[in-house]
Amino acid sequence: MGNAEWLRDFELQVTNLSDKPIYLVEFWLTLPDTKTENDNPLAFILRFGRIDFFRFNTRPNETDVPLKPGETYAFSIEETFQQGWAEFKHRKNVPDPGRISIDFVHLSFGDGSGFDGGGVPYPYKRDKASNSPCRVPKEVGANTKRRPPSWPSPKASLRVIPAVLLPVSFF
Repeated sequence: MGNAEWLRDFELQVTNLSDKPIYLVEFWLTLPDTKTENDNPLAFILRFGRIDFFRFNTRPNETDVPLKPGETYAFSIEETFQQGWAEFKHRKNVPDPGRISIDFVHLSFGDGSGFDGGGVPYPYKRDKASNSPCRVPKEVGANTKRRPPSWPSPKASLRVIPAVLLPVSFF
């Protein structure tokens, strides 16, 4: 990348091209070559909206401001994460990353529909021919092996996303 201020300068613009308002969209900006003490790639959360929308049945309230159809939102890295990265980089003598990846995690339209991290739309459709109570699409099962990212913190060298924040589906 060649820019020591890359984290401060980072911006990801997302435009809502759907005909519905978006109440939550989350990505992980991952540094695949920068590992933590637990061998997880270092990552930063990019989130628009209230975290409660990870639960499919969450509905908007009067304080929720959606990303309306046609609107664009610019994601940036929070100042606390920038400070954490600077401390992690100095303490571990870590170079600036040569590459990054941006992973889609979750999108909620606030009406009980959206997409999970595998890009699978929800609510999930049941297979009518199945004798079992439900069936998880193959894409969802393949995606469950992803590790949650770790990100730098000014107070700790490693923080892992609490399980309540991970996109999980119980049937």
